[in-house]
Amino acid sequence: MIIFSSVSPWWIIPCIILGLGYAWLLYHKANSLHAILRKGLFVIRALAVTLIAFLLLAPLIKTISRTVEKPLIIIASDNSSSILLNKEAADYKTTLPKAIQQLTGDLSAKFEVKNYSFGDKVEEGNKIDFSAKRTDFGQLFDELNSRFANRNVGAVILVSDGLYNRGPNPVYQRLNFNASVYTVALGDTTPKKDLLISSVEYNKIAYLGNTFRINVNVAAFGLQNQKTRLSVSNGGKVLYVKDVPIFNTDFRQSFPVDLEADNIGTQRYTVNLQVLPGEITQKNNTQHIFIDVLDARQKVLILADAPHPDLGAIKQTLENNKNYEAQIELAEKANGLKYGDYSLIILHQLPTSNAGSASILSKVLTSGVPVWFIIGNQTYIDLFNKVQSGASINNFRNSYNETQPIFQGDFFQFTFSEAAQRQFTNYPPLNVPFARFEIKNQTGTLLTQQVGSVKTGEPLLSFIDNNGLKTGYLFGEGIWRWRLANFQTTGNHDAFNEFLTKTVQYLTARDDKRKFRITQPKKIFEENEPIIFNAELYNDSYEPVNDPEVTLVVKNKEGRNYNFTFSRSEKAYFLNVGVLPVGDYTYTAKTRLGDKEQTFTGMFIINALNIEELQTTANHQLLYNLAKNNGGELIYPGNLNKLVDLIAKKDTIKPVSYEDKTLNELVNLKWLFGLIMALLTIEWFIRKRNGDY
Repeated sequence: MIIFSSVSPWWIIPCIILGLGYAWLLYHKANSLHAILRKGLFVIRALAVTLIAFLLLAPLIKTISRTVEKPLIIIASDNSSSILLNKEAADYKTTLPKAIQQLTGDLSAKFEVKNYSFGDKVEEGNKIDFSAKRTDFGQLFDELNSRFANRNVGAVILVSDGLYNRGPNPVYQRLNFNASVYTVALGDTTPKKDLLISSVEYNKIAYLGNTFRINVNVAAFGLQNQKTRLSVSNGGKVLYVKDVPIFNTDFRQSFPVDLEADNIGTQRYTVNLQVLPGEITQKNNTQHIFIDVLDARQKVLILADAPHPDLGAIKQTLENNKNYEAQIELAEKANGLKYGDYSLIILHQLPTSNAGSASILSKVLTSGVPVWFIIGNQTYIDLFNKVQSGASINNFRNSYNETQPIFQGDFFQFTFSEAAQRQFTNYPPLNVPFARFEIKNQTGTLLTQQVGSVKTGEPLLSFIDNNGLKTGYLFGEGIWRWRLANFQTTGNHDAFNEFLTKTVQYLTARDDKRKFRITQPKKIFEENEPIIFNAELYNDSYEPVNDPEVTLVVKNKEGRNYNFTFSRSEKAYFLNVGVLPVGDYTYTAKTRLGDKEQTFTGMFIINALNIEELQTTANHQLLYNLAKNNGGELIYPGNLNKLVDLIAKKDTIKPVSYEDKTLNELVNLKWLFGLIMALLTIEWFIRKRNGDY
């Protein structure tokens, strides 16, 4: 303890003089007191006043405390199910937790010890049941770095089989503290007989009526000269069967499987390999994949006044895509058409000056169907300006320019590949009216005009969106030449197909106008993954509200109901129902908006996770490298007791002494305040007892 002040120590002398002077003035004439009492009281008063005067100098007291911290030893045990895929599995279940508990006790005599288990998550404690469905060393290292970056960590003991299936390679992971890493190698490095589906590659979306492909990757170890059977089924119906002969001890082969999308909705396809004798596990012989089959086929009406090469180019492009059904009709035969049955109506050079053209346009524009105008030489410009209000062609001089397209990079409503963007510079010009163009309330302009070498900035292809009903305007005819130019340049029609298809996709996309909506981040969840729901509720003005309560009932295939209530979050709702068992589920959400009940139904699937069974041979080389790179050693479970001696003999693992310095004002010491009060009280008591007031 050190006492010091911000002023010179010489000020202590005036404090002493002040105390002595004050006591002398008080007692040098106090003849009524006995001489010994007078001297004693003189000392008490002088000491009290000196202390008070010294405290007025605001002295500080510095205290230094030293703390000795034992080295911290961290034991992290792999809790994944792959640990049990070996002949010692039964022993591990009973003996390994006890052995780690014994190791913890032996180390605790000299060190502080903390236990963790890891797999798909990191948990504190020595609870090991080998139930984790994934192994992530990276998550473990991140957790240790976060918790112990400023601690005296002497060693980390990793008890594992060296297999991981999530996160980075642990060999390249680094700890933020200087600690040795010792690895305890579990499992068996001897290759085991096993047949497995190592992976299935597939697109998660297919369209009704289309053929889609999945690639099944098969592996087999130690099963040479045998034969298995690969099958793919859906809803109990076998769709594909193939015999697979196994030629060698380390067999790997990929099998492409073409399937038909026959049913709408989320479809479960089961990929299975026939079990062979001697396999260490059968769990990896089967995988389930889930594919959303969408009925996205949309009808597009191409309505024109007369035949034109553009019509064939549009129809052929759309019909190459199985999601569209294109129909060409001439205006003179349009009276019997039900425009509301179509997803998009393309008006090629309509309206014209022919009788009945205005009537056709009136019916089309009131049908509630998106429209794409393609303006050409036959378009009656004055009538076009009259029958619709989204665009106008002004100062038309009854002549046409050859106009090339200029792609607008800031267009964001939909995107094109770089190849499709570059192709616009190779397209021949379109016939465009020589006029001024005005787009009202435009959503965006994809293409502008270039006449000769002059970029006019006038729109060539623009879009508007009127409360979710979209309209497109292409102010030129002759896009059939673009299709030919694309083929001449690249040998295919890919860029033109992308341009036309994405334009049609954008125009046919409808905004969701439901007042009550439930969304999920995905429809297919993995086992042990929390199930998340978000809800939105809109009033009659389509303003988000979250005053009414929203309830949710989740039902599994067996008919069991799980009831939940959403939490409110700003202007929406949120619900985390936690983890549910593997299976297929449906849900119904309900709320009330005014006097009307709003409902929303959906489904989701929880898929069993068997990724731990895809690797059955322990990777002790990884554990050796991990220990070597971090100044430790690899040992086996039978030598677990040697770890205590190895760690105790490590020179770098030793206690650390910390020195803590604190500053406080001396006046804050209660005992000093009590001393001054005691001195003054004693003085007062003696004087009063002896009649000296």
